[in-house]
Amino acid sequence: MTTPRTPATAQRGVALITAILVVAIATIAAAAMAVSHQIAVHRSRTLQESEMGWWYIEGVEQWVMTILQRDAETSDYDSLVEPWAQPVDYLPVDEGVLRGRLVDLQGKVSAPLAGVPKVVARGQGGLLDVAVDPQFAVTQRIYLSYAEPRGGDTNATTVAHARLDGGALKDVNGIKPFRFNIFGRIYLVDTN
Repeated sequence: MTTPRTPATAQRGVALITAILVVAIATIAAAAMAVSHQIAVHRSRTLQESEMGWWYIEGVEQWVMTILQRDAETSDYDSLVEPWAQPVDYLPVDEGVLRGRLVDLQGKVSAPLAGVPKVVARGQGGLLDVAVDPQFAVTQRIYLSYAEPRGGDTNATTVAHARLDGGALKDVNGIKPFRFNIFGRIYLVDTN
């Protein structure tokens, strides 16, 4: 036989259920506050990393501008062996490294110019100089000097002219193979 419930026993049961509900609600509230705190910390870290990324971008942009300004002050000609044209393979920063390459506004490194004559690129040889015709707007003509291969291990400094047509050299004609050392420099002289 079961003992009959008294009002005090029934109240203890209600009190126990109420206490369990209060503990459950407090646990849910504490868990919600902990999750909210974790989300806030994650947002702060994300904003901080995003801001740090922008500062890195600003710094690298200023660094590249300095390199380009120095190049413009010290060199009349550009080539892909200069510091500004080289990829940055490893630049240590807080919590990592930066890697990159200077590209044009379309995000591309320009394609090689087509129609460039065969060049001996060893020792002091190579494409030595490029000069633009004073009447370039009309003639589209450029002059170049380079070490032209002559068979075997021999070469000769050659000056040629060509017409720049889009991304290619057309009508490349050697003017004269030089048998003396002119260091490849082209000087355009107005004979008028």
